[in-house]
Amino acid sequence: EIAFVTAGRKAFLDAIEKARPIVLEPIVSLEVLCPESNMGDVAGDLSGRRGQVTGTRSLQAGTLTVNGLAPLSELDGYAA
Repeated sequence: EIAFVTAGRKAFLDAIEKARPIVLEPIVSLEVLCPESNMGDVAGDLSGRRGQVTGTRSLQAGTLTVNGLAPLSELDGYAA
């Protein structure tokens, strides 16, 4: 019986190694409204949360929309 358990464990570990599994996590598309003067702070904060800025757009004088992508688990503290 021990031989079967050992063989099963080895087969499982070999299969996992060959499959090369990866961890998937939800990625969120986000839009942040901020003053133009804070654009660098917003981009830096997203970067620090493993996110990336995908674009910016000027709204009215002095206001920007920053679009980006970031892992959901890193967005604790952001308001919806």
